[in-house]
Amino acid sequence: MLLIVLASAGVGYATLWWIFKEKPTTNTQSTSKKTILGQMHEPRPLPMGQKEFVEWSDRIISGALIPCEERDSLVAALAAMLMQLGPTESHKPDAYFIHALRKAAVNEVAHSNFQAIKNRKQEQAKANV
Repeated sequence: MLLIVLASAGVGYATLWWIFKEKPTTNTQSTSKKTILGQMHEPRPLPMGQKEFVEWSDRIISGALIPCEERDSLVAALAAMLMQLGPTESHKPDAYFIHALRKAAVNEVAHSNFQAIKNRKQEQAKANV
């Protein structure tokens, strides 16, 4: 019935095919940069199952481009970010988590350098006593 109505309204079969064809759920190498950037800023539903969480965290980690051998620390950071969201937040753009994860990595490096300097100063102070 819907096809008859759409066809009588001047909608061609090629248009109908495009509307109803199965859309890819993941991007391919041919997906344009503009499309991916647009997707990053669209609010998306937060994961509500283990499978969704794994797919979501993989997507965020790959988008963040953080050189890290310990993937578990990145997943733990993402899990902590999810738990800190407010009770009414069910959708968030991927860009939010990508930037937050990158900032967490920056903080970790900065803290490590700060601790190294602090320890060197303490050792110098002990040596001078």
